[in-house]
Amino acid sequence: MVLRAGLLALFLLSSVGVATGYGDRSFNANQATSGTGDSVDTTVILFITTTHQAGQSFTPTRTFVLSNVTLYVTNVGAQGDALNVTIQGDVGGLPDGTTIAGGANVRSGTGWLDFPVTPRPTLTAGRAYWIVASNGAAQGYTWIHSNADVVAGQSVQATNGAWGTPTSVDLTYVTYGIPAEPEIAVGLAVDRRSTPPGGPATFTVYLNNSGFRPAPNGWVNLTLPAAMSVVSDNAASVNGTSTGPASWRFGGVRNGPNAFAVTVTVNPAAPGGTFLTTIAHLDYTDSLGASQSSSTASATVLVALKPKPMYLAHDALPVGTWDRLVAAPPTGVLEDFEGDGAAGMTIGSAGANWTLVPAFAKAFWIRGGVTATLFFDAPNPAGSTATVNATLYDRGTSGTAVIASVATTVSVDGNAGTFESRSLDLGIADHLVLRGNITELRVFKVSGADLWLGYNRSDLPSAVVVTTSTYISVDRVDLLDARGIASTFSSQDRVRLQANVSDPFGTGEIASVMGNVTAPDGSAAATQATFLRVASDPGGTWALYEYSYNQPTDSGAWSFLITATEGNGVSVTAAGTFTVAFPVLDLTVTEDPPAPKVDGVATFTVGYANTGTAKAATAWMNVTLPSELVLVSDTTGGLRTGASSWTIPNVDPGFHAFVFVARVAGAPANQTLLVRFALAYSDAKGFGWTAAPRSLELAVVVPPVVPEPPNPFLFLLLGLVAAGGGAAGLWVWRSRKPAIEEAFLIHRAGVLLYHVSRSLAGEGDKDRDILGAMLTAVQEFVKDSFKYGEGQELNKLEFGDFGVLIERGKDVFLAAVLAGTGHEAEIRRQLRRTVDEVEAKFGKVLDGWGGDMDP
Repeated sequence: MVLRAGLLALFLLSSVGVATGYGDRSFNANQATSGTGDSVDTTVILFITTTHQAGQSFTPTRTFVLSNVTLYVTNVGAQGDALNVTIQGDVGGLPDGTTIAGGANVRSGTGWLDFPVTPRPTLTAGRAYWIVASNGAAQGYTWIHSNADVVAGQSVQATNGAWGTPTSVDLTYVTYGIPAEPEIAVGLAVDRRSTPPGGPATFTVYLNNSGFRPAPNGWVNLTLPAAMSVVSDNAASVNGTSTGPASWRFGGVRNGPNAFAVTVTVNPAAPGGTFLTTIAHLDYTDSLGASQSSSTASATVLVALKPKPMYLAHDALPVGTWDRLVAAPPTGVLEDFEGDGAAGMTIGSAGANWTLVPAFAKAFWIRGGVTATLFFDAPNPAGSTATVNATLYDRGTSGTAVIASVATTVSVDGNAGTFESRSLDLGIADHLVLRGNITELRVFKVSGADLWLGYNRSDLPSAVVVTTSTYISVDRVDLLDARGIASTFSSQDRVRLQANVSDPFGTGEIASVMGNVTAPDGSAAATQATFLRVASDPGGTWALYEYSYNQPTDSGAWSFLITATEGNGVSVTAAGTFTVAFPVLDLTVTEDPPAPKVDGVATFTVGYANTGTAKAATAWMNVTLPSELVLVSDTTGGLRTGASSWTIPNVDPGFHAFVFVARVAGAPANQTLLVRFALAYSDAKGFGWTAAPRSLELAVVVPPVVPEPPNPFLFLLLGLVAAGGGAAGLWVWRSRKPAIEEAFLIHRAGVLLYHVSRSLAGEGDKDRDILGAMLTAVQEFVKDSFKYGEGQELNKLEFGDFGVLIERGKDVFLAAVLAGTGHEAEIRRQLRRTVDEVEAKFGKVLDGWGGDMDP
């Protein structure tokens, strides 16, 4: 939304008188006023008269208590008539006619007009409401519109009580109110900048509720430094009760400012110059008892004040009575600074001046005693005495101010060349020197003998010493990752801590910046780590220091403490925290059944538990399947990117699993299939991890090959079936020397019951083809033989180079394949005995079996 300066002024002026509660603010608003009535857009009627009403809808994005509606209107008729505004509900996209709240006001001319409403209704987030304006005058008012669709909502005109069609051109309005639920952010202030060891300080804890409803429960805890302890408090004044040495519970924190005081004392042994920071933490609930966002605030007290010397130094110019003050101790030589032939600077009635170089880089508060420690000598062998004036000035653009001054008697002995230290007490000062002002020390003789003032040498550290509450400061601390400022880091991040440090005497006075880093378990991750200067202000006001901590391994809240020290030993600290969070995925795999059969399926449950503290932005699952396993289905919920690989987004902490099913198409010789599972993942910052891989050995059940026993009944159970075609024209009679190569035991139905082989079986494709054809011929012979009856005389056939002898029983045939001729009678007797033995043992089974192989 763009708000013109003029309208902003009107808006601010009109809003001054409308606030009716603490935290009153604007909610829904349209402050664009590019359209001005009927002449701008004739499709939008904006008149509000006895016959016309106008309405604008709005939908709150959060629940609030309405206190005021402000409209941008023009009074086009009598200037004393009132404009009435009501808040109505919505029905069918139009005002529902029921007044929720209302108000009236009068103005002349054009401008913003406020309508405080009564009662003060609670408007619910997500529900549409209407601002309806009406007037009893003939000419009435014009409600200004934006001539555009600026905000969510619609405007509508009613004529003689009948609403027209809503339009997207928005009327100008602002709604004011207070959030319905309590909103409290803790505040903390202290009544003084510094306190001496053993001294008091009073903190004020603010619990300002800018929400309409009271917070039924609030808890405040003060984290005090070890050198501070609570003496008293008045938390009861805001319905608070103590729950500990520095903690309180509050019931019913009402809308408006709420505060209580806590008085503390500083340990008498606390070292001067120590900054003691107290942190206030607030938790509270809304009206329904739900916890709301916590908040913290801090305040710091300086223990006592440390002296800060400004040393007299030579500016390297050959002569002159003007020299400089510097923060660093002197390392130069003693010279005849003004060229009068005497070592040092002659302090006569004209005096001499020293100005601070460089000027203060930031405002410098001098609070407490000011002294000048000066080294004097004199040319008179009998000694010299003078009344000396020493004055410290602040010369700024608005004038010159005396910070502190003294006129005192100084006496020295007559040992020429031996400078004696004298301390001049300039008194107590409480003065703020602004940045860039000239700080000047002037020393001159009021009366008596001239003196020589020695300085600029390490054994002549003449200086003006002030006590101050302004020291080195850590003005800002930033935490950065590779992308920029961050508060949460991955364990693979480089955490960069940057401290912007300034000193009133300039960056040259910053002696060191060190830091400690503490892991979530309280162990020291880095101690007194040196921060390196990486940048500085060209004007010398500040310098940027940095320290990097690589790859914080533990998740949780880390803390750091930065200590900056200036040249006089004063140190300040800055503390903070950062969070380390990263995903940790673990892979588990189970299968069901544990030993699937060939042509069966194996179901794998793949679990991947994120035991880390952050989600994995992306996970990549890859399953290496052997060729005998074929993927059938999966339930990953991710994107399948390969035959058995998936990409899974946004893996939140917790346990996750998916199932995939694979068909067992075969089994290797060892009947064991090895399945490998690999899981890689990345965090929200793009850093990658790999979970420990998993392998699964899957035992596959293969139906055993049962050796064929010489038992026809068992053959039936195993279902070894063979069938063939006709063999007509293949029978011939031959005689040659026999050798049994094959034997077939065949049921009368033509079913092969048993077969043994000496040479042909498994000896190549050609022999297997011959054997198959031979078996087919024998089976056809058997079926034909039984068909023709027992009188059939055919008991031998010739098949290529082989002869086949066939011996018939009641239910079976035994066929022997012979190579060669001779000894056929003996062979037939053997065949006969075998047939008789089979039928004797299994005749009952064979006689009742018709060759049916179905179970």
